[in-house]
Parts: sequence; C-alpha cells; structure tokens
Amino acid sequence: MRSWPNTYCCHRPGAHRADVDVEMLGGVVEGLLKETNRHPLGGLVFELLRKAGDPWADLLDPPTVSPDVAACIDRLGEAQAPPLPERIAPAGPGSDEAPIEALFDEMICRGRDRREPQVRFARLAGEALRSGRFAVVEAGTGTGKSLGYLIPAALHARAARKPVVVSTYTKVLQTQLLEKDLALLAELVPGLTSTILKGRGNYLSLARLREELVEALEEDRLAPVRAWILGTLASFALASPDGDLEPLWPAISGIEDALNARGEGWTLVNAMRASAEGGRTEKLPGGRLDFYATARENAMRADVVVLNHSLLLTQAVLVGDQLPDLFSPFVVCDEAHNLEDAATSVLQYEVSEETVRRLLRAVHDRPRRAGLLAAARKAGLPASDEALKAAATAVMEAETHVDNLSQRLLSFVEAHTVGSREERARYGAAVEIRPTVLRGPGGPSLRESAMALLEVLGHLRSALEATARSCSEHALTDKGSRRAARATRLARSLVFDFFELEKTFRWFWTFTEATSYVRVIEIEAEVDRRAPWEDRGGTDRRQRPPPRAPLGTSRSGSFLFGNSYDAWR
Repeated sequence: MRSWPNTYCCHRPGAHRADVDVEMLGGVVEGLLKETNRHPLGGLVFELLRKAGDPWADLLDPPTVSPDVAACIDRLGEAQAPPLPERIAPAGPGSDEAPIEALFDEMICRGRDRREPQVRFARLAGEALRSGRFAVVEAGTGTGKSLGYLIPAALHARAARKPVVVSTYTKVLQTQLLEKDLALLAELVPGLTSTILKGRGNYLSLARLREELVEALEEDRLAPVRAWILGTLASFALASPDGDLEPLWPAISGIEDALNARGEGWTLVNAMRASAEGGRTEKLPGGRLDFYATARENAMRADVVVLNHSLLLTQAVLVGDQLPDLFSPFVVCDEAHNLEDAATSVLQYEVSEETVRRLLRAVHDRPRRAGLLAAARKAGLPASDEALKAAATAVMEAETHVDNLSQRLLSFVEAHTVGSREERARYGAAVEIRPTVLRGPGGPSLRESAMALLEVLGHLRSALEATARSCSEHALTDKGSRRAARATRLARSLVFDFFELEKTFRWFWTFTEATSYVRVIEIEAEVDRRAPWEDRGGTDRRQRPPPRAPLGTSRSGSFLFGNSYDAWR
C-alpha cells in the first residue's frame, strides 16, 4: 500500500493525517477502478475474479471491451530478454600474464587503483585455467578477489570458447558480480557475455501457465485462491524478463494468508514451475523458448555463468559425487569456506507434518471440495470410479496415521528432553534418533506408527497412478478433455511428490547410511510462524529459498524429522 499512492499519482504531503490518508486512499481506489481497462491483462484478471465471485470484481470497473483471451495469453512472456548471441569463434589472447596486465592497466586509466595482491591473484587464477589444474587461494578483505578471478576467467572463456562457471554462496555476491564487476568487464573485454542460472524449480513455466489459464477461463466457477494465483502469475509473466519466481514469494504468501488457503496456493504454483514440465522443452508461439529453456540456453552461450553452490553440488550428486562439467570444465568457487554448509544443505533430507498434510489436501480437501479428486469429478469421472474411491480411502487412512505419528513423536521428544511443556512450546525441541533408541521405551510403537504411515502412502501413490490413467483415458474423449488433461497433469505431479515423500520416509526409518547421516526429530515452537520461503536449508541463511517451512498445528508445534549429512565421516 505504501507505493500505491505514487503508482496512481495521488501521493500527498502530510501522510498519516486522517484527512490526507483518506484522500490518498480515494486516489488509490480510483486508480484500481481504472486498472482493468488500462492493464494489458486487466480484462483477463477481471474475468478470473468474476468467476471466483470475488468482491473485487464488484468494485472494479468491468472491461469496456470483452477480453481477447487468446491475444492476452499470447502476450505472456513478451518482456522476456532475448537469448544471448552464439559464440562464433575463439576471440582474445587468453589468460596469459600479458593480457591480464593489459586489463589492469586499462582499469588504472579508468581511475581504478592497482592492488598487487589482486594482480598476483589474477595471475595464479589464469595459470590454473590454462593448465586445467586446481588452485586454492585465500585473500583478505579488500583484496579485490572478485575481479582477481573474473579478469582471467573472462579472458580464458573468450579464447577457449567455453564458459567459466562461477559458483557463490550468497545472493548478495551474485548480484554484485552481475551488476557491478561483470558489467565493468563487459566494457573492457569486447563481446563478453554473462548470465545467472538457477535450478529448474525457480522458473515459471509459460507453457503450464497458458494451459491453466485456458482451462480456468472455460470453467463456470473458480476457487478464489486459484483466481488470485493465476492472475498474479499472469501479470508476473507479462512483465518478467527471466521468469525467476523469487520476487513473487511474498505475494503468494499474502494470498495464502488472506484466503486461508492452507497450502492450495503453493500447490498451484508448484504445478506451474518449470520443474513440473518433466524435463520437456516446449516451444511457445512464435518459436520462443520458455523461461528455463532460455536460461539454460544462455548458460551454454555465455562466457561467464554465475550460479550458487547448491546447484553446483546438486549436479555433483546427480553425476556420482563428482564436481560436474556443467557447461565447461572450468569452475571457480567463491566463498568456498561455505561449501561445507552448502553441501550439508544439499545432502539434507527432511519431512514436515505440514508438507504431508498439504500433499494430502492436494489430493482430497473435503472441507473446501478441492484437490485432485474434485478436479477429476469435474472432468467427468464418475464417483464410482475405483481409482477415485481408493485414493479417497487412502487419504483418510493417511490422515489418521499422520495424527497418530504426530502424537507419538511428540511423546517421544517429551520423554527424551529436559524441560517443561511450556518451554518446549516456546522454544521447540530436537532429539537425535538412533536404532538403539528405538529399542527403548516408546521406540517400537513409534517405529510401528511410522511404518504404518509409509505403507498407506504406498497405497495412495498406487491409487494416484490409477487415477492418472483414468483421467488420461477420459482426456482422449471429446467431453471434458481439457479438464481431464489438467487432472492428469495434477495426478502425475502428485505421484512424483508422494514417491519422493515415501522414499525419504523409508530412508529415514530404515536407517539407510546410518554412519553418514545424523537423524533428528524436531518439534517446532508454537511461536514459529515463518513465511513459506524461509526454509532452514537455503544457500543464503539471510535470504531463504522457497517453500517447505513446517507450519503444522499439533499440540506443541509441528513435527519435523530429517537427516543431516556429516561431512567428516
């Protein structure tokens, strides 16, 4: 609200006086009333809110012209930055000492100071890049480490026609590299290109968003959370140059809180991430690439690719515990002292009570009449469908077992910690769990509850696979084909989610790799109400990534159990 008066040119001096605030509020409302006819997607967003019966649809001015849905949807992604140019041939002298010295001389001509430690750093980095050997360098604050490795990296990338990957720990440094240091080098090294790459799940899928919008606009009624999420993502897709979803997390969290959506908004967003595409790359109208495909293509074409340690190490795990050749064998790890923390984050597995409950609601949310089973029924599947009945039964059984496991975990933690119930409610509690502990008092019943839930989750996954087949077969018919196709995608997405959940559950409770991982059961403090992007396993502990924060409501906070990799074992 603070920026809206400026947006609608109604800011007045003397804010926080009642008469001035009322005047500005009137200007904001007037601006919002005109928004549906001024914004390129105003008519589309208005139609979504109208179908949801949202009060804003009564307040806003209806569009003077009926929206051209196809034209609106085709505009999504129009602000996307074009791909970087392809490399044609090697250019430049490489990372020898002479060209490195020449660049430092050019920087002096531009008013920069020459720092001998920075120059020695650059020479060492250049020699390592030329020879393909490892180099470990430690330098104090103020040395100019970033330019110390970026100068030889830029020269080497241009000459070798292969990018240099720069991995960092914090987003602050990533921003500094792109907006400051690499921007300066682009002026010194003709034709130098750079980009940032994040994991697939960080990007919006325009293809999935287009499908969701078309299907939503064909519905007679929409759930309010679905209308708001789709409207927000559509507006974002219109203006975003790269499709990075991170700036949207506060808005999505606000929608969740305002509509008491209980995770439905996050489920919708997850279905429209690039990671929901299943590895497919789809062309958009005009032959354009989707956001993630463009980011990946840019990473193949750029001279310097900036990413974070988590993505680097995730790829390392996928290729067999080796540092991978992402796009090139040349890798620079800045903030390397944080590699251990990043590795712990990447190799950490955790399951929270709220994660399980949110997934169950995504299958069947009875109070809201939402979820996969409701979508399948709207698509035309009969209530007598065996797969739907099996899934509904498995959800009810799983909810019962989650309640049981939650209470047993709470009792187990209480029995193995010192402190009052009030202290646990205020500060939370955590207990390391080992096979020997489960043979003690309360251990066998706890493990029995966990394995019973694991068995039911397996039944539910099988029922979801059958539901996906039923929806897919129904999608081949003319009647309800779009709705059935959407239900099929949702079912397949949930099959994957429950497969991952089941795998982590089994891994934890069977004590696989018990000598390498520390297993912990944690009860969250009741006062802990973090936003969903403030997960405890991020690459930057000051700016956490989205979204698996445990926000359950058991008697003394929610349960969380997970495994932390011990790098020293």
